[in-house]
Amino acid sequence: MPSKTVAGCAQEMYDVAMIDMPPTLQTQRLTLRPFCVEDGPDVRRLAGDKRVYETTLNIPYPYPEGAAEEWIATHLGDWLKHRSLHLAMVISDSQELIGAIGLMAEPDHCRAELGYWV
Repeated sequence: MPSKTVAGCAQEMYDVAMIDMPPTLQTQRLTLRPFCVEDGPDVRRLAGDKRVYETTLNIPYPYPEGAAEEWIATHLGDWLKHRSLHLAMVISDSQELIGAIGLMAEPDHCRAELGYWV
């Protein structure tokens, strides 16, 4: 079987991601949904926890004021450019934000990296 070209692999990733808005995934207990700017204070509080900082590579400590809103503002553009998908982890019943999960695309290698914090 011939190997895929980078262009062919990238086209497959593009075809799959031809959805304007990021998806929402829901189970009885957990919902993964796009972040909204109103999540900013909760993101800052949760991501600003030193225990989260110690287990991640890209979260600053202390977490700067306004950084969560700036980060959230990048999500739709990155989704539309097929660079990444970031979703809020929330408890389905209460809608309490408990963390984040994301896929960062590496189309040149036909791969994506999964990252999360809770």
